[in-house]
Amino acid sequence: MPEPKQPQEAAKTTTEQPLTTKKKRAMLEYMAIMFAAAFLLVAVSLLIKVIDMKGEMEAANTGARENIALLQKDLDAARAESAELQTKLDEANAASSEAADKLSEAETRLSEAEKARETLEKTLESVQKENDTLSRRAQANELLVSAQAALEQGDYAALRSHLEALGAYADALKDDGAALYETLRSYID
Repeated sequence: MPEPKQPQEAAKTTTEQPLTTKKKRAMLEYMAIMFAAAFLLVAVSLLIKVIDMKGEMEAANTGARENIALLQKDLDAARAESAELQTKLDEANAASSEAADKLSEAETRLSEAEKARETLEKTLESVQKENDTLSRRAQANELLVSAQAALEQGDYAALRSHLEALGAYADALKDDGAALYETLRSYID
């Protein structure tokens, strides 16, 4: 019985045999089919990936457009609010300017009124002094007439009483009254 060949020897004998053209051709066809199948798988995978990416890009594009539309809407609302606030600010500035003008006019009127009041107070004071002077002169003239009447009646006691009272008002008498006062005083001295 022949001895079984060991596997290493069997492998040497199989690898050592030259390949025939048929085997070479079958091997080349197998490799070409394998490369074609691998290429086809890569191409299909790439196509699926491109289609998926296209869908994602369209979804992202749609989302971006929606975001842009929302941002544009927000921007328009902010611009409208800004314009409204600017209008209110302009109105407030106009009202403030008008109020400042009215305040200035009121201050001018107040100043004029204070000057008029001061003038009236001075005039009143002057009139009061003149009134006091006239009142004193009238009182002095009454006492002078009473004293002269007492002299004409010969009542020297009443004359003395009227002249003593007239002494307090003598400075209010005018020239003629002062001369008469001095003349009547000469009767009691």
